[in-house]
Amino acid sequence: MTWLLGVICGVAVCFATPSALLVGVLLAPAALAAVFDSQRGRPMARVVLVSGTGMTFLPLWHLNAAHPSLGLALDMLGDPAVLCPAWLAAACGWAVGEALPILLQGAANRRAVASIAALHAEATRLAAEWDLEGR
Repeated sequence: MTWLLGVICGVAVCFATPSALLVGVLLAPAALAAVFDSQRGRPMARVVLVSGTGMTFLPLWHLNAAHPSLGLALDMLGDPAVLCPAWLAAACGWAVGEALPILLQGAANRRAVASIAALHAEATRLAAEWDLEGR
């Protein structure tokens, strides 16, 4: 099955070279994240891919709306207004993917500390009410 995906990608690159070049360069951070992400299921690569893909559609649309050529694709890639938003979106996806687990763990810890404090206060109140301090 993997070889079939390779054949399909090869055909897409041959027949849609300008689009493949544009998408390949705009999603280069996602490819790098997939290479360097060693976690099971590659969660960071997925986050970077999803956030970078959102900023890839408009340049691809503009390329295909005009007469798609390799020169136009290279001109678009040379424009920082095309390249920077896609890479910045991928970087923001990476930052959110790194920060979100830390923030969620902090919130869970804070909630646990509040629950422990509430239980301790309730135990102290019940101990004073039942006069368990003298025993």
